[in-house]
Amino acid sequence: MAYKNSWTNSTPADPCTVTIAPDADDFLIGWAITDSTSGGDEDPSGWTRAFRDSSTFDNAVLLVCYKKATGAETSAAFGSVGSNTMIAGVASFSGIDTTTPLDVTPVTFTSSTGDTTTSISITPVTNGCDLVFVQGQDGASSDYSFTFSTTSGTTGAWTTRVDQNSGFMNVAMGSATQTTAGALTAQVVTTTGGRLGILFALRPASAAATATTLSGPTVGMANIPGTYTVGANGAITGTVTVTPSDGGGGGTFSPTSVDISSGSPTATFTYTNPTIGSYTISTTNNGGLSNPSSIVLAVGVNLVSQVLTTGLRYS
Repeated sequence: MAYKNSWTNSTPADPCTVTIAPDADDFLIGWAITDSTSGGDEDPSGWTRAFRDSSTFDNAVLLVCYKKATGAETSAAFGSVGSNTMIAGVASFSGIDTTTPLDVTPVTFTSSTGDTTTSISITPVTNGCDLVFVQGQDGASSDYSFTFSTTSGTTGAWTTRVDQNSGFMNVAMGSATQTTAGALTAQVVTTTGGRLGILFALRPASAAATATTLSGPTVGMANIPGTYTVGANGAITGTVTVTPSDGGGGGTFSPTSVDISSGSPTATFTYTNPTIGSYTISTTNNGGLSNPSSIVLAVGVNLVSQVLTTGLRYS
C-alpha cells in the first residue's frame, strides 16, 4: 500500500478540471484552493467532501474530497458557485481497504493567523496506515515550499508528493507510512500565512487469504451437536464454499456446506456425532486455499440422557 500517482491543474479556472487516470479500487484524494473567502464549494461529481474552510489572513478556501476509484474516471472538476477561480489536484493510493478506507476520521485545521507551522494530531488504530497531509497556505503571491515531518509519535519519513502554486494560491500534499499504529502529530512548515489543512490515515487492505480456518469443540457428549466456525487467514476474493467431513464417521452436518466471502468472512455449521467415540472433523474448499488442520472430537457418555434413562428404567 502506498502513494501511487498524482495529477494537477495549476492554471486558475472555474471549474478547475484535473485530468486523471486511476485504476479500479485506487483511493483518490482531491483538493482545490481559491484566492478568495468564497468559492471552492462544488465537489467533483461522485466524490465525498472531507473538508472545506476559509482563511481571512489574505483570503483563501481549501476544498478536499475523496472517493474509491472505479477505474473509469478521466477527470475531476472542482467548481465554485460564482466565478472564483482555483487550482486543483488529485492523488491516488493503492492497496487501501476498499470497505473502510478511512482508518479514523480525518483531522482538520483552520487558522487565519499568519504563521509558518501547521500541526495536526491523529491516532490511527490499524498498523501500516498511509498518512496523507493536504495543506493550503493563504499568503503572498510567491511559490512556497512545504516541508512535512512527524513531531511526536513514530512514522516513516515524509515525502512532499505535490507542491502547487499560481499567484496567491499555494497548496501541497505529503505522505508517510506508520508501521505500528499509535498517536502522532504531523507538521508542515512553509512561508508565513493563514493555514488550512487536513490529515488522513488510510487503512491498508488485508493480505489475501492463503488458507481457510476451522475452530470448534474437541470434546462432546453422545448425540449432542457442536458448533464449528470456518473462516480464512486474510481477505477473500469472490465466494469460497467450505465442505465439512468426519471421514465416514457416521455423524451429520448442518448445513452440509457453507460459503464465506469478503462480505461474510466467517460461517458456522453444526456436527452431531452418532455415539461415543472419536471423530475427526475436517474441511475442504473450492477456492484453491489450503485446508486447516483437522479437529479431533472425543465423545463421551451423555450423562443427562443416561440418568433420565436409568431413572425411567427403575421407576
